[in-house]
Amino acid sequence: MPPPTYLLFDNSALNHLFGQSTLFDQATRDAVSARLAEGVGSGAMTVLVNLALVGEIAGLYFSRKDENHDRFGRTVRFIFGAGQGRLLLPLDQQGLRLRFGMEVAARGKAPYEQLLHVGRAQRWIAEALMGAKRDAIDKLADEARTRKASYAQGERERKADVDARLKALGGSWPDVFRAWDDDPHAVIDDWTLHDMTTSPSLYGLPPDRSAWPKPRELPTLWYARAYNVARLKEIGEGRAHDERGDLYDGIYFQDAAYADVFVTEDDAIHRRAKLARVTHPRFLRTAEWVAEMTRT
Repeated sequence: MPPPTYLLFDNSALNHLFGQSTLFDQATRDAVSARLAEGVGSGAMTVLVNLALVGEIAGLYFSRKDENHDRFGRTVRFIFGAGQGRLLLPLDQQGLRLRFGMEVAARGKAPYEQLLHVGRAQRWIAEALMGAKRDAIDKLADEARTRKASYAQGERERKADVDARLKALGGSWPDVFRAWDDDPHAVIDDWTLHDMTTSPSLYGLPPDRSAWPKPRELPTLWYARAYNVARLKEIGEGRAHDERGDLYDGIYFQDAAYADVFVTEDDAIHRRAKLARVTHPRFLRTAEWVAEMTRT
């Protein structure tokens, strides 16, 4: 039996499917949900649920808008209702270290049977969302707000640090990306290797550098840097950005390393994937994915 197609949805795609869009009537939504449940049941599909999606679904629960309350229920049933949602490590910093360690050992993607292991923490999150347990969801939402605030502050500090270094060297922001047009992957390799060299213990790297995997053999880190470097390139060229919201975009892009299809309405994600020439997974708009699911 061939391996399943691994699907990743972000909140913008689910909002488009169950909220703001007028493209999909209830019959279409029902048909897509049924096809997804059938695909998961047959082993042809697996839905990946990451830390970012958990945080955004939790945020819907506490929205003051009635339509978001309704969308919370529809989204949770769609993601978890038929048992299809599989929580993808990491769910915390310890899980992230574990994932890096598995990638170092594999010199590539970690085995799915280890990344999608259903432990106590994973069951707790799924049960909290499915049961609409207020206290538990409040904890998830609060953790999401804290991560966003911390990320925003960190982004400001990192950009200021890069600006200061360039100024000291007499360079300019575009100098960092001079080789980008020829080969953006080579630039991403350099940034990934810089992180590996700066924090080897974080990534579980051995003391002997000759035994290190290549940057692209650490897919979680490489995809994270692909998004961040493409984002910084846009910022350096003057494009507006969202210091808080881009946290989740980055997490989704990082975890797209383990997806075959990533369904998102986020223009920045589509744009930065194209800018970085990342062609795996397939980046689809919601309507494109729905059309594939309902095609006879």
